[in-house]
Amino acid sequence: MPDKNEDGVDVGHISHSLKKSKLRCDVQAYVNSISPEGASSRQIATILGYPERNVIGALIGESLRYKREDSLVGMGLVECREEIVQGYPIPMFYSTEAGRDIEDRLKDYANDSASILKRMEVIVKELEGKIWKKK
Repeated sequence: MPDKNEDGVDVGHISHSLKKSKLRCDVQAYVNSISPEGASSRQIATILGYPERNVIGALIGESLRYKREDSLVGMGLVECREEIVQGYPIPMFYSTEAGRDIEDRLKDYANDSASILKRMEVIVKELEGKIWKKK
């Protein structure tokens, strides 16, 4: 079963990335909760109580700790738009449609994965039965 669905969202990769980071989950949940509004990394950090540098890492990736491909923007769950605030360009982060739908997609993915695992367990038991019968 391929992890990418018809709109190109790799649900398996997203599931793995979110499981690895509570911060990513918290940031995604917050950005979803304020949708359709956006927030700066500083606003998100202040509300959630995380250092802004870590929030930036979760949003866009930076260095080795937060890889770009595992970031919320990199996975297509959040988009970054530069807005002028009091004459200064500020990156603002908004939930995408994929970001708003991710909870349901992850539930579907987990259900699909669970059925595949159950089927694999049945096959293993059948194979074990055949091996034991040969002896």
